[in-house]
Amino acid sequence: MSQVHIVLLRGVNVGGRPLPMADLRAWAKGLGFSNARTLIASGNLIMEGGASSGADLETLLEREAVTGLNLKTAFFVRTPQEWRAMIETNPFPAEAEEHPAKLIAHLTKETVPAAALKTLREAITGPERVEAGKRVLYIDFPEGQGRSTLDRDWARTKAAPLGTSRNWNTVLKILKAVEG
Repeated sequence: MSQVHIVLLRGVNVGGRPLPMADLRAWAKGLGFSNARTLIASGNLIMEGGASSGADLETLLEREAVTGLNLKTAFFVRTPQEWRAMIETNPFPAEAEEHPAKLIAHLTKETVPAAALKTLREAITGPERVEAGKRVLYIDFPEGQGRSTLDRDWARTKAAPLGTSRNWNTVLKILKAVEG
C-alpha cells in the first residue's frame, strides 16, 4: 500500500492567489502521485505515493510548484497518523464540540519553541487562547476571527511562525476524506 500524504498549501484562493483545484490535482498526478483529490477550494490535497515524505516532500512540492503551477507558497505535509494525533491531542476539546468553526489548527514547519509560545501568548490583546502541539498551534477564537486583532498583535512580536490555518470543521473533513 502506498503512503498517503495530506498536503496543505498556504494562502491559495485568498488574497488574489487563485489556484483551481483541478489544476492542483493534475499537477500532483503529473509529479507521479496517485489518487490525488482536493477538499474545499483552499489548498487541501490528499495524494498517494512518492518516495519522499515530511520535510523532503514539502521542499520538493514547493520547488515544483514554482514551475508547474506558477505558484510560490509554503506546503505543509502530514501523514494520516500525524493528522489523527493532531486531532487527538487537541487541548481545546470542548471548544471543538461547541464552536468548531472558531477553533483553528495552524500547521507549522517546526514545533513552536516554548519561549516563542510565551511571547505569542503575552502579545494577545483579545479573548483568544493558544496552545502548541507537534508542528501545530491550536488557536481558540471564542468571538470568531472576523474582528480579532490576533494577526496584528502577533505580527509585532516577530515570533509568529509561518504556517497555514484550517478551522476544526475542515480538520475533521480532511480526516474523514483520508479514512473514508
